[in-house]
Amino acid sequence: MKNAGFQAAEIFSVYVGGIDCEVSAICGKITVFYSRDPTLIDDKGPDDPEVLNDDKFACIGGNVAFRNVDFTIVIDLKDPIRARKISKGEFSWCAFRLRVAHSMSWYDKRICSVIRGKHGYAAVHYTIFKSAVKATLEDVFFSNNFAGVPHSLHGTLVCSLQWT
Repeated sequence: MKNAGFQAAEIFSVYVGGIDCEVSAICGKITVFYSRDPTLIDDKGPDDPEVLNDDKFACIGGNVAFRNVDFTIVIDLKDPIRARKISKGEFSWCAFRLRVAHSMSWYDKRICSVIRGKHGYAAVHYTIFKSAVKATLEDVFFSNNFAGVPHSLHGTLVCSLQWT
């Protein structure tokens, strides 16, 4: 049976925590290198810091997915209020490491990698998919009752693959 998907990684969230102080805002960069060009997933200057929500999750503009499992994530975050380094460092994954270096497979599992700093840390939550597929959904309302009214769509999506 041929594998129809492709290897991909998806970043779900970045949790920011303080070790010796409360962190309520951050500035700095979160960068992903998975091709020749880096991809910034968060870049806040000290004049425009990101205010963290009550759960301390940094907004990364929704889930960040990329079609490659050879990647490096570089984080450099500071607390602009107290001028403290929260998290600075990087971590990497490569396909060879996923297949050979571990007796347990790291594919298709929720993974958390922590990058520490002098006064805090960033915990990156992500998954590396062994056989991912990409789908684009479009919602269309066939009623004039929703015209000009903000709306949202909630529910569950179930996918079934059939091999031929």
